[in-house]
Amino acid sequence: DILNYQCIQTFTDKTEYKPEDRLTCMAFDEEGPALVLCSSLINVLPVSVKVETSRTHLAPIVGALHNDVFHQIISGDNMGTI
Repeated sequence: DILNYQCIQTFTDKTEYKPEDRLTCMAFDEEGPALVLCSSLINVLPVSVKVETSRTHLAPIVGALHNDVFHQIISGDNMGTI
């Protein structure tokens, strides 16, 4: 959430990167679909989880966009929640 600086989604990569356990780059591969994580190694995390939720916005929705890759609607409200 860029308005309130709150994390609304987290993923975990259990790979230990040497010499520093730090990611230097991340990209999304639409053909996979997958997240490509880079450090001293390249790690590909396939995106295959579908999440069903009934969560809605607490504030009025000000915009919506269809994501062709994930076949989902992304919406944003006037409080900054995506």
